[in-house]
Amino acid sequence: KGYEGKFYDMFMSEHLDVNPKSLSNGMEYQTNIFTMAQESQYDEEIRELMEIFVPVENVSKEEQELAKQNMKKYADYRTYLSFDMEQIIEGEEKIKQSVSKTIRKNSGGEGQNPLYVALLASFAQMYQIETSARLYRNPTIRLVILDEAFSKMDGEKVATCIELIRGLGFQAIISATNDKIQNYLENVDKTFLFANPNKKMISIQEFERKEFQELEVEVDE
Repeated sequence: KGYEGKFYDMFMSEHLDVNPKSLSNGMEYQTNIFTMAQESQYDEEIRELMEIFVPVENVSKEEQELAKQNMKKYADYRTYLSFDMEQIIEGEEKIKQSVSKTIRKNSGGEGQNPLYVALLASFAQMYQIETSARLYRNPTIRLVILDEAFSKMDGEKVATCIELIRGLGFQAIISATNDKIQNYLENVDKTFLFANPNKKMISIQEFERKEFQELEVEVDE
């Protein structure tokens, strides 16, 4: 869509010798967009791009920098594509919904769910979690730090998110306010309670999940 969209079909054209989706970061597999068939079909677009990329002689440093920025912009696939998430509701009938169309209609907790799915997927990509063990990869940490996460979710949704974090193999450190801590106690391995009542000294109390379960039993008795 928009002005940049006019170049998308040119870059994805079947006349190119190499499928753009399979290009590597190296230059050895780059292809020339100036093939005869390509040029005859997209002559206007190619000329327009050249004017954007290659400024005329004796231009200012600002114009040279703008040309470099434009080259990066038009080399980035995100310039041409928009992205959305799809929510699949399982039941008697499978329902698929576009998150962008429903997120404003949902409650606060339901609106946060897609955010954390996307966030954790980004961490998984950066940490190369899905890379095959047969392939060489640099060691990566699995740490995720979330500040007052899941603040609008109820206990059930928080448990689901923590299950997703565990399933991806992350080690998570999550901060929460006192009124939300109940949503975490049964789902995390260890809890640290910080208190600073007089603003002069911080006290820290640590307990593990099994200890919390024992406290529950004592209270019930």
